[in-house]
Amino acid sequence: MGRRTARCGSRIIIVFTRRSQSILGFSLSRAITLSKDFCIHNMVNKSMLPLSPSSKKWEKPLRGTVKINFDAAVLNTKTGLGVIACDSEGFFIRGGFGFKNEKMTSDWVELYAFEESLKIIRLFNVTKVTFETYCTTLASRIKKCRDDITLMGYHINDFLQNIDKFNNVVVN
Repeated sequence: MGRRTARCGSRIIIVFTRRSQSILGFSLSRAITLSKDFCIHNMVNKSMLPLSPSSKKWEKPLRGTVKINFDAAVLNTKTGLGVIACDSEGFFIRGGFGFKNEKMTSDWVELYAFEESLKIIRLFNVTKVTFETYCTTLASRIKKCRDDITLMGYHINDFLQNIDKFNNVVVN
């Protein structure tokens, strides 16, 4: 049996024998073309996915401010969320996590995580709070909640009325 190889740079991508070539049902020339088009380490052609560097680092909150990070995830009918509270020195104060067995969209799960973070912050005697999430749709909805007439906007307005006791609330 003769072996044929298709190479991308110095790495061997596909190794065919005559027997496996007939089983797979496509020719070696097509495999070579595909390997050149979709090779991850192809340094000759410019990458189709642009690299956009972004700095992701933890920023210390202002003095006297409690920073709340919350996030949520959805997988089929299972949802999970996590909340972490840190003081102005960056020390962990309190955290929590939870799971639900309901089918929800990612926006509603993030809103549920925001609600849980509000429950945690009520336990502290602070007036300045910074909420941080990586869900940009929820952050923009919270910032523009006065103009939002949807059901989610109604819930956000309801949550924000409960946190009016704080002097300074920021959502990032």
